[in-house]
Amino acid sequence: MRDADLRASIRQADWPEPSPNLRARVLRDAAFAEHKVAWTDRIWFSRGWRISLTAATAGAVLLVYMSGPRMPFDPPTSGERARFTAVEETMRDAGLRPEEAAALARRSAAGSWPSASAMYPSAIQVLETFDTIGGRR
Repeated sequence: MRDADLRASIRQADWPEPSPNLRARVLRDAAFAEHKVAWTDRIWFSRGWRISLTAATAGAVLLVYMSGPRMPFDPPTSGERARFTAVEETMRDAGLRPEEAAALARRSAAGSWPSASAMYPSAIQVLETFDTIGGRR
């Protein structure tokens, strides 16, 4: 007997029906568990929560953008430009190609720029003026 024949005979077999007493006992004794929806599911699948989270994120980004300086870096001073040129010339003299020398000079100049947190002090000040309950100090 092949495997396919065995499966076909099992599918075609008449299976006995449970007795009505057994059905009634199972339905009576079965514990119907109420499926509680977790708060994370309610938030994730709620359109209102998703829209409000998107609006809050956009508002925070807009607050940082509006309160920060328009130009995050001051134009380079003459000393910084001289240092940049000196680094680039030194790298060319060492045998690097001009584009590699310029890349290394830019990298050395990038280390002297202020950090990102130093560029947006006004946004932090605006956020610090609010109490924990939402009112202004």
